[in-house]
Formats: sequence, structure tokens, C-alpha cells
Amino acid sequence: MIDSSEIKKLLSLSDNELRKTVSDAALAAGADKYVTANLLSDVKRLRTMLESLTTEQMNAIIENIGEQTAEEIKRRINETRL
Repeated sequence: MIDSSEIKKLLSLSDNELRKTVSDAALAAGADKYVTANLLSDVKRLRTMLESLTTEQMNAIIENIGEQTAEEIKRRINETRL
């Protein structure tokens, strides 16, 4: 599960770091790289979406993608530097 400190960590990243981290996680979850790149072109919108998600909502999303993929996403979030 992802907790609020990990969401805050994502939000503290620079735009480029956030874009790369979310892109890497999305690709690990099986997302199409071209669709992902298009969706990540608006980092301000991405930040707004992440800020509005509760921990419960984030974890509900992660539960739908499977345990192995969720662990890979969490690992990538925790690899980011602060």
C-alpha cells in the first residue's frame, strides 16, 4: 500500500522527476508509452490530480492493477531521491 508520505514525496519532485517517476510506474503497470507521454505532458494537471487523491483512493487504484505491479510502482516511488 502507498501512504501519504509517499504521495508527498512524489509531489515534492521537480516536474521532470515527477514526470519520469510516474511514467516509469505507468509503463511498469503495462501502460502504452505513447498514451502515457501524452497524459504526462500537463504536469500541473498531474500534480492537481495527485494532490486531490486520498491515500484510500490511491490504494484502491493500485489494488486493481495487481500485487506484483503495485510493488514495482511502490519500489519506483521509493527510489526517487529527495
